[in-house]
Amino acid sequence: ALGVPRRLACLATCHTWYSDTVKMKLVERLDKRLLRSFDQVVAVSDEIRADLVASGVPAAGVTTIDNGITVPTRDPGARDSIRAEFGVTADDHLVVQIGRLARSKRNDLLLEAVARLPQAARIRVLLVGEGGERDSLLEQADRLGLAGRVTFCGYRTDAHRFLSAADVFVLSSK
Repeated sequence: ALGVPRRLACLATCHTWYSDTVKMKLVERLDKRLLRSFDQVVAVSDEIRADLVASGVPAAGVTTIDNGITVPTRDPGARDSIRAEFGVTADDHLVVQIGRLARSKRNDLLLEAVARLPQAARIRVLLVGEGGERDSLLEQADRLGLAGRVTFCGYRTDAHRFLSAADVFVLSSK
């Protein structure tokens, strides 16, 4: 952009774009346009690769490396300690969702589903993560009468321990 000759290779990794707002849609468009000039672009899925190519990034310059995570090892002590920390009783069924509190993660669907279940089902939900949708999700939980059944745990460095504590893990992302 500055007319300076490039001496190093330009590489980018694309996970996804969060185009929930007009500003973010503009950033996505600019990002994809800029990526056309990169030497190599790594997409973490075939869907993202196709999106990049459709936006004008040369197909020969896009490589797919599937996104993945290492499965955490089970922590036998986590069930009791996490449940105790958040006041989840032995009779409660613990549902855990881990991730950003963003529109694309569709935490709202989880709240809607839990609201449809009878109180007698003793469902407790722990939402692990932070994000811009926190306030609206808190409002939704209150509006749906879930105040005592849903806990916002915030950002945690021990999120993997919540998997050992859970009866059910939910991933409701788009």
